[in-house]
Amino acid sequence: MEWGSRVLLVNIGPKKTGVGNYASLLLNYAKLQYDVLNISLFGRGYPDDFPRSKNGKTFFFGQKTDNFFKNYIIQYFLLNKREFFKFLDSIGERYDCILLDQQDLAMMANIFHSRFNCDIYITVHDMGHFKYAPFHPFKFFLIKNFKALKSENIKAIICDSINTAHELAEKYPDISNKIRVVELSVDQNRYAIRDKKEARKRLNLPLDKILALSVGKDGYVKNVRNFINSIRYIKNDNVTFVRVGKLISSKKDFELLPNSQKERIVVAEDVSDDVLPLYYNAADIFVFPSLKEGFGLELLEAHLSGNIVITTDRPPMNDLVIPGASMLIKNPDDPEEIAGLIDTACEKYDIMQKELMNALSAYKNRFSVERFVKETEDILRGDH
Repeated sequence: MEWGSRVLLVNIGPKKTGVGNYASLLLNYAKLQYDVLNISLFGRGYPDDFPRSKNGKTFFFGQKTDNFFKNYIIQYFLLNKREFFKFLDSIGERYDCILLDQQDLAMMANIFHSRFNCDIYITVHDMGHFKYAPFHPFKFFLIKNFKALKSENIKAIICDSINTAHELAEKYPDISNKIRVVELSVDQNRYAIRDKKEARKRLNLPLDKILALSVGKDGYVKNVRNFINSIRYIKNDNVTFVRVGKLISSKKDFELLPNSQKERIVVAEDVSDDVLPLYYNAADIFVFPSLKEGFGLELLEAHLSGNIVITTDRPPMNDLVIPGASMLIKNPDDPEEIAGLIDTACEKYDIMQKELMNALSAYKNRFSVERFVKETEDILRGDH
């Protein structure tokens, strides 16, 4: 496939999600010509919530209802296959290849091939984590999509991290020859070091406190609850927690805290994409005790914004951080350990900041958008 070829990027991630970030980077910085088809997989959705093509066409396909269970059944058994094919036919375009940007689309690969008669590529962001929910319905949906990766119409499978690639190949060895690895990136124009004092003023955050930041969804995998509970054990009275994102799994833990500890936690629920980088700029320490990640974009955002990082000592998290500018959690279920690391990070902050600055240039190169785009498009062009 030559430069100037046309690609249909099929995206299911709204703007504020990791998958949405993946789509946005390609749509804004890629060299090939991209149209984008945004699909709201389990709800009606709204076109404005999804990324748009910068130089091409943007299409949208939503469900007829917001009933998750009904949409789950429709997608699991592809009951809307005929309707969806008719929608694809209405696009009326020809493409040199199709890039499906998430593993939940694997079952639809053959439909796209049937309509457009070109090579299909797909990205696998993670293998899922159902330790505490072994019979979660989405587990079965995910497994069915993983099995669909065997389709001969899927030419290559792009994984976000070496860890995800290893897990996928181990679980499904018959597709290992199709697996490629392209580490993710974030927009370094958005996530960069800025004046900390000014960021705090704009966000109305305390100027004289050490700010420990948490960003991301509050599901059990992200383990925000143990970040919240670690406030009970913090010895440094000058530490304030800043939580960006609605409290869901950790809401009860927050409510059970004594008022004196609640007062040390700032919760910002509805933060726009434009404002989010300022929270990283305002913070000193970024705390990310996730139980499992396909990648962990928040770690990149934090380091690039000047934060030292505390995260779980598991791949891929422990491979995404700068050693001298980070600390690793051995047991993420232990809030006392998390608190101890925060206290230690406060003590060693100046030393760790110096390590961060010394390593930042190489870190930016490793996770540059240019590198991400080139490696992805090399695969789409058949050069990898």
